[in-house]
Amino acid sequence: MDDRGWTERAACRGADVELFYSERHADVDRALAICGRCEVRAVCYEQAMTGREVFGVWGGTEEGQRRRLFRVARRSTDASAPAA
Repeated sequence: MDDRGWTERAACRGADVELFYSERHADVDRALAICGRCEVRAVCYEQAMTGREVFGVWGGTEEGQRRRLFRVARRSTDASAPAA
């Protein structure tokens, strides 16, 4: 499977993309419900983390969740970097 071939099997394929980028709680809940039944959710999540996607619902995670994870990862990297 190529880098984006997983999208062919995604549960969100054909869904209203606005659900996944909405600020409305009800839309986010609907997007997360779609993710909940998706067979490629883990691949989507990895894509979001690797691509540093800060907007939208990806792989069953919301924007705020991923931003927190990015900050934790950055702090971890900063802490392990050698002193200049």
